[in-house]
Amino acid sequence: MADKQKSLQTSDMAAGEVKSIEPTRGGDIAAELATQFANEPDYDRKEEVKLRWKLDLRLIPILWLNITLPAMDKITPATGALYGLREDTGLVGDQYAWVGSSFYFGYLLWCFPSSQILQRLPIAKSMFVVMVVWGFVLIGAGFAHNFAGLVVSRVLLGALEAPVAPGNFLIMTMWYTRKEQPVRAGLFYTGLATIITGTLGYAVGFIEGDKAWRSFFWITGAISIAYGVIVGILLPDNPVKAKFINQREKFVAIERLRADQLGIENKTFVKAQIWELAKDPKTWLMFFFNIWVSIPNGGLTNFAPLIVTGLGFSPQQSTLLMMPTGVVQTLSSYVCNFGVYFCSKRYPHLQLRGAFVIGGLLIGMIATVLLYTLPVDSFTSRLWALYWSYFYLGPYIVGLGMNSANTAGHTKKVTTNAIVFGAYCVSNIIGPQFFKASQAPLYPLGMGAMLTSYVLSIITMALYMIYCWYENRRRDRLDQTAGQRIHADTDFQDKTDQENIHFRYVCVRRCPAQLRDLPSQFIIRYTITTGLQIFLNMTILPAAPLGAAVYSQVSPVERSSSDLSGDGIDHGLKDQPGDNIDAAERPKTDYWAFKKGINFHVLLADFAAVALPIAFVVFAVSVLLLDGKTIESSAMERWQNAIIVLGTAFPIIFALIVGRLVYEFARWRLEKGASLGSLEQLMGSRTVGGTVVTLLQHRASTGLSLALILLWALSPLGAQSTLRMLESQLEYQIKPSKVTYFNTDAYSQPSCTFPNTADGGASQTALISYLKTMFGAALLTPKATKLDPMDLWGNVKIPMLKRVDESWRNTSWSPNLEYYSAMVGIPTAGFSVGNTTFSLESSYLDLECSNLTKSQPADEGVSFEWPNWNSFYYKNGSWWGANDDEAPWSIAVNRFIDPFWSGFGVNGTSSGNFVCETSRFNNETGIEAGLTRLYFEARLGSSTRSPTASFSAYCDARQKYVESLVNCQQENIGAKPNYTVTTQRLSRLPHAPEAISYLSIPWAFRYISRDLPLATAAGGSNNPGFTLQYLNDTDIGNFGLTGQLSMFDNMDPELFSRRLSQVINTYILLSQAFLQVTGSSADAVGTVDSEILASADLSTLTEIFSVPRVWIGLCLLSSLILLVCGILSTVLAHMATGPDILGYASTLVRDSRYIETPHEVGCMEGAAISKKMKGMRIRYGFVEHTPEGEPRSGVRLQEETQPLKGPRG
Repeated sequence: MADKQKSLQTSDMAAGEVKSIEPTRGGDIAAELATQFANEPDYDRKEEVKLRWKLDLRLIPILWLNITLPAMDKITPATGALYGLREDTGLVGDQYAWVGSSFYFGYLLWCFPSSQILQRLPIAKSMFVVMVVWGFVLIGAGFAHNFAGLVVSRVLLGALEAPVAPGNFLIMTMWYTRKEQPVRAGLFYTGLATIITGTLGYAVGFIEGDKAWRSFFWITGAISIAYGVIVGILLPDNPVKAKFINQREKFVAIERLRADQLGIENKTFVKAQIWELAKDPKTWLMFFFNIWVSIPNGGLTNFAPLIVTGLGFSPQQSTLLMMPTGVVQTLSSYVCNFGVYFCSKRYPHLQLRGAFVIGGLLIGMIATVLLYTLPVDSFTSRLWALYWSYFYLGPYIVGLGMNSANTAGHTKKVTTNAIVFGAYCVSNIIGPQFFKASQAPLYPLGMGAMLTSYVLSIITMALYMIYCWYENRRRDRLDQTAGQRIHADTDFQDKTDQENIHFRYVCVRRCPAQLRDLPSQFIIRYTITTGLQIFLNMTILPAAPLGAAVYSQVSPVERSSSDLSGDGIDHGLKDQPGDNIDAAERPKTDYWAFKKGINFHVLLADFAAVALPIAFVVFAVSVLLLDGKTIESSAMERWQNAIIVLGTAFPIIFALIVGRLVYEFARWRLEKGASLGSLEQLMGSRTVGGTVVTLLQHRASTGLSLALILLWALSPLGAQSTLRMLESQLEYQIKPSKVTYFNTDAYSQPSCTFPNTADGGASQTALISYLKTMFGAALLTPKATKLDPMDLWGNVKIPMLKRVDESWRNTSWSPNLEYYSAMVGIPTAGFSVGNTTFSLESSYLDLECSNLTKSQPADEGVSFEWPNWNSFYYKNGSWWGANDDEAPWSIAVNRFIDPFWSGFGVNGTSSGNFVCETSRFNNETGIEAGLTRLYFEARLGSSTRSPTASFSAYCDARQKYVESLVNCQQENIGAKPNYTVTTQRLSRLPHAPEAISYLSIPWAFRYISRDLPLATAAGGSNNPGFTLQYLNDTDIGNFGLTGQLSMFDNMDPELFSRRLSQVINTYILLSQAFLQVTGSSADAVGTVDSEILASADLSTLTEIFSVPRVWIGLCLLSSLILLVCGILSTVLAHMATGPDILGYASTLVRDSRYIETPHEVGCMEGAAISKKMKGMRIRYGFVEHTPEGEPRSGVRLQEETQPLKGPRG
């Protein structure tokens, strides 16, 4: 207690040193209790440890669940997307990304009101209400059926989560000291939510239908409700009101926090603190840091499962494979937070939070580069890169802890938390928008955004560290009672960090008290040194003790221990000019030893050492974002010119920066104390060649030698990777287009005219006449045209696909006329100049004929007829077809679709059911369709009524649906396109059963059976007609009676099946497309009813940018290492306290005992000495003789030195 009383008497501070605001508000909630405990005996370490364990057991599990359950909620849409959430709710385009972002709109809108709730209302009770309501909303989200429902629920959930994370950090600062906070934040801020969600998501994957993703929402919501009740029972509002600790423990809990100067809680809102917050640079630096660092979270949270699915894994597998991301997040949290804690224990004078933040971000940055640059088929490697890209969590948590630990004043603290988490919301809204569904699975825009955010995060954190260091240094000079624990003027007075002179920021090292009287420039160098000193001392070369200052000699003199003060700094040099001056008038030590000021060229070099590597990184990222983009005009040439320039400049810039780094490191080591061999090696390693030569000369095989060789190896590697990081390649780019093609699912035009009579009127008679003419033209085209991939009118012909599997099959030219499914092709339109490949869906009739029978004399065959033209009811199992005695051949079928589909007759109810095309059955379920059989009969001889011979066959009829990849080449506008089907496979779209074909529709088949046999033959003549001749032999001629009788002798069933299929398909396709087949205008296809048109995917062969993954990865790696070297060289340049003398010839003059120099030379740079004494002539030679008469060599003025070529004594 004596210490307490003493501090009360010595805590006054000078007027005007720090802005003091006398609050007209209520004090901290602990102030009154602290007064009551004024006479309480001080606590010991045993009591503190016991209390800390008690607090951990009560608070840490609750704080952990406070973070874990919201984290599970954030992942619910991503897990739901694996089980059909997008499909069941009809999400299209970027709507899924907006569902992810909408959560943060609610969070952003409510983060500031929630900060006031946390200040004015009891925290524990507020948490209880939020958790319970949150659970009910989450359950309600499981009942959403559309985009609007999902968005509303996510906005509400975001608003409800807004107070949770800030409340967690407020609770932590109420109970734990700033030193203890990082490890506690690491304990409750983990990635275990991903593991729990992954396990739960895998389990619900066994639920069928849309209940899977809905059940996931319902289960997580129920867990939140149950946990909310637990929070209301177990979580205390603050230490003063806590019931699980006694009065003595309350005293210990409050007194532990006194030294931090943060206070505990104040329910009064203070406007002045809001104004101070707005003017505080830390606020906005932390705001922007949280925007940058959270962008990877915003993208990966919503799209990481889809990235894993894009690697070829099933939804359930993807759910399990996302679980290691939680392990990496937890590892990141533990490494960064526990690292900060143990470093603060091992090195109490250091605060390395900012260093751990930057280190963790570098790991995440490297992982992101690998995720994008690794080959697409390297599934395992890319999966590991995805896992390590989650390492951003640790730096993010440490940053949040820094914000809480560096903000005092309760109103300012809760509002700062709101601003920080508002930034978190903004970045999570922005993040998903960089991940475009069209860029899956690489997401180049998203990866580029993540890399940029990492760079900006590192820069922002560095600025934050510099500002905190500067403030600490200023306060060290002003605070007269630094180091004392009790300050009556500020303890528990709700002072802000800027109002409180005793407050120190955690981020960088505080300057020792012994250094406060040294010049400010020395303090700057000393403080910056500590950031890298441990690493350099422990990993590369042995160093002198921390804090040992170094001076520069003006002449060789002896020093005794009396020259050094207790702090190890030389405050006086013997035998120096001015030794006879009175101590009060003697210049300070730094006049003789320390360098004066910072030259402009040094600052310029610092800027260049950092800015140039950043420019390389930015350029590499820009090139990375070009991958897959179309090359327009001379863009490739411009980029290549820039790459050549930068590739040429890279080794030059690399040599300048790395050479400077090696030099500054050697200079710094010289002041700290290093072996002559190590200095020689460093000074000789400022170039690639110099490194090798020095290594050979000194036979050095230390870790430093290896590090220097590997470092310099990056120079040519970086240059070559820069030159090779951008290429061009030809690639098919698939996109929706205006290309259209005729839909072969269209109805046959004669079949849907509903004629009352068989002739159908004049218009239908004309239509059928035209069809016969077009059919005859197709049948009689030359053989070369029939073998061509395009028909007579330039339409693309579809080959017959005989394979039954669904894999793609390459097509090739065939000399067989039966190769194509029809003699006419599919009309298309809308092509542009160039090479175009598009996917075309089509269908055709595929007959499989058997029982081919040739009879002479003629057999009566099967009896069939079409008794009533307008009838739609025909009994299956009987043969039906037009049996015209004047036709040379005829066909009949034994099965039709049910009369229900006619819209007339016995079971029909309305014309709305009338079916003219097979596509009506595409989405029908429960259709039972038996296989349709076709009967073919030909009459051969002098008369069709009295045939001499006959030929018959039975064929199974199936409708085949195929997808064809068509290549189109068009040289210029107006030129005729050239089509070729390159590959085929069975269609994957929903279609009617194969047993239902156009032959199954009675009002379509009646025209086919009546008109097709007479399309190329005169009724009642003794000529078989061209169609029957083609079915017998593709070489059509003028047949006489003898020729007819020999027709179909030894006919091959497969060949006949193909020919008959081809003939019927040709007629059906002509009846569907009619004049569109002729291509009477360029846009003929586009002028008909849209119901018979289908859009195509346009695949155009274009030149695109190609970024090789290996080379861009090496370029980014080299540039990032160069950036690190630039930063290190800048830091080391200011860590050295003495002037720059290493490697200068002027050092010979400076350190020669035989040359007198002016006093100011001791603090001059080597270059400045050379400039000042550039006219001085010196020589290395004999300068004096020893007492024994031996000559002694050295450097002296030329006229005072005997040349070496003279006598040698």
